Amino acid sequence: MGNGASLVYFTAIDRTTFARPVAPGGLLALDVVLRQRRASMARFGGVARVGGFAVAEAQFTAMLAPGPA
Repeated sequence: MGNGASLVYFTAIDRTTFARPVAPGGLLALDVVLRQRRASMARFGGVARVGGFAVAEAQFTAMLAPGPA
């Protein structure tokens, strides 16, 4: 982890909802918040927005590993 980069392996995606369809060319903004971290595991929550409207929402778990040197 010389440069501070990490690899992220998604292990679970839960409570996913899709509120509306998105047309090609739409600008997708992702708002992600770290909810909990224990050792190399982390839990996140996120909302995807297009044009200021929430189009999808999910909670996911990931394992963090050291990146290449």
